[in-house]
Amino acid sequence: MTKGLGYRWLVVAVFFCFNGCAWGMTQSTHGVYFGPISEELNLSSGIMSALFSIFLVLSFSAGAFWGWLADKLPVRLVVFLTGCCLSLGLILGSYAYSVPIFILAYCFLGGFGMAGVFPSCAGTLMRWFSPGSQALALGISSAGVGAATAVIPPFADRLIVQQDWHHAFFVLGIVMGLMTLVSTVCIKQPSKALLAIEGLTVSQPSRSGVSTTKQVNQGTSFSIKLMLKDKKFWLLAGMSVSAMSLAQMCWVHLIPRAIDVGIESSTAAQLMITLGSFSILGKIGGGYFTDKFGPYPVYIGLLLLQCILLITINTSDELWMYIAFSALFGTGYGGCIFLPTFASGKIFGMEYFSTIAGILGVSYGVGCILGPVIAGVLFDISHSYKLSFLIAAVIGGVGIILCAYLKKTVSISG
Repeated sequence: MTKGLGYRWLVVAVFFCFNGCAWGMTQSTHGVYFGPISEELNLSSGIMSALFSIFLVLSFSAGAFWGWLADKLPVRLVVFLTGCCLSLGLILGSYAYSVPIFILAYCFLGGFGMAGVFPSCAGTLMRWFSPGSQALALGISSAGVGAATAVIPPFADRLIVQQDWHHAFFVLGIVMGLMTLVSTVCIKQPSKALLAIEGLTVSQPSRSGVSTTKQVNQGTSFSIKLMLKDKKFWLLAGMSVSAMSLAQMCWVHLIPRAIDVGIESSTAAQLMITLGSFSILGKIGGGYFTDKFGPYPVYIGLLLLQCILLITINTSDELWMYIAFSALFGTGYGGCIFLPTFASGKIFGMEYFSTIAGILGVSYGVGCILGPVIAGVLFDISHSYKLSFLIAAVIGGVGIILCAYLKKTVSISG
């Protein structure tokens, strides 16, 4: 390996930290912000949840724009812009003492910036690695979310206890700004000459829609319009919705379920740290095995594990069951959550992976809303989380069926 290609691991580290910080300071920490903000602004739980939903929807739906931009402009510029939007959203949000200002600063500006973090880095990362190691690189990079989930929420909680949520937003906004500057300086695209020396190639879409390998300087026939007409894209979107619905349902409702069965709130909160920590193992392991066996069997296996866990947790209310569930579910969720996105690059070509990832991100946003809402509504009806977790297992089963059909479709097309 040349010294130039050794730089690829710095790109992995940048993605790990940049994506991890962005996710950890926002979506992973909304539970910490929830009480202090709703109390100060005199908001009901429903309205406070709606405000965070605005952030959530924008943070996924705007990814298509940022992905397209990342494939057109220098990646350093896009990383700088998306990071600045998120950083300013937090900093300006720290000065919000009314709902409209909070919505404009954090939900709109911050959510818009958050949308570009993953797509802007993902496409660049794929270009640094050969097809046999791309999934592992993406898995390691994505593991930053799990690491940040274990570290940033407790840090934010301490900042709030020391002063208030305004102080937490300001400090985290400054940290995000510094991380943006470091990431902007460090991230870069590999030169075509460097890739040519090492014999690396990028994956391009063939006429059938299944990726083939071509030299980096041969151009591409990628078309967003044709991709959206391809049933393989919608199968991938369904897989994304399924995987994210299960993950987000547990992120939102596992702690309330644990408290509901008599587990102390402080102990229940530790379940999220366990889940986030084991998701690191899942992402790295999922990436490794995907490079060995392909994304489809790994996705099916890990989603099946989650479905089994969602069913078996209904058999016991003991603490050990919840700890085991958090560890195993975190491993399964971590390993399969990024696989639909990775598979989309394999099918439609890695050259425009940022654009593809951004567009597919909309389906992840649907899953983020669908899972928690279904679980919440079913709990209100049945006054128990057992039915919610069983329905989540059914949603996971749908994802498995879609993946199996996609695998068959890709094999026939190829």
